[in-house]
Amino acid sequence: MHLDFTLMHWVNQFVGRWPWFDLAIYHISGSEFVKGITIVTVYWYFLFEHAKPETESKRVDGRATLLTVLILVVPAMLVARGLARLLPYRERPFFDPALHFQWPYNVDSDQFIRWSSFPSDHAALFSALAMGIFFRSRRAGAAVFAYVVLVTFVPRIYMGYHWPSDILAGFVLGILVAYIALIPTVSRWSKQLYEECNKYPGVFAASLFLLTYQIGTLFIGPRKLLTSLASLLKR
Repeated sequence: MHLDFTLMHWVNQFVGRWPWFDLAIYHISGSEFVKGITIVTVYWYFLFEHAKPETESKRVDGRATLLTVLILVVPAMLVARGLARLLPYRERPFFDPALHFQWPYNVDSDQFIRWSSFPSDHAALFSALAMGIFFRSRRAGAAVFAYVVLVTFVPRIYMGYHWPSDILAGFVLGILVAYIALIPTVSRWSKQLYEECNKYPGVFAASLFLLTYQIGTLFIGPRKLLTSLASLLKR
């Protein structure tokens, strides 16, 4: 916790120096296109690309692993949100009075829901996706990891949405979830699933689009729907 405070104080000292930079970080942190759709597009490329040196068996194995990681992203998000509810509540940095957080330019705290900040579900989701791409191509995976750090991890710390340890915990969770796809039993199952999906290309493409769209937009539609339903039930 002391390290979190030290890092947050260091980052927060830069807030307000350049209003244009604060505004840019704000828009980047809130853009589903920059954060999610871009990575999902890269994911689609590796799901359907034909690398010449690969054998058909190796190509199928790689695509099956990518598909499994994509499916595992959903429980990764659920686990992250479940941990946030089960673990002791942790105030987000911008609401913590002990931090004396200086808000970035043009940001209103009233728009944020008072959810526990630990762990970061954003970090879990994007780390799992980046790891899935890394399994397919180390060079591309490393580039995606760097991209995630720049457009997701750093902005969420800078904006005060998460403590550094929140991001680290989500990162570790995402990596661990992605590695489930490499377990031999899961790997065999994922290959069978991929082969079955290819028997129904129309259904497969439609389902893949829906799933990746929701991932790319961070499940904002289902989240709003569930929030509205919960509000109605309370009434």
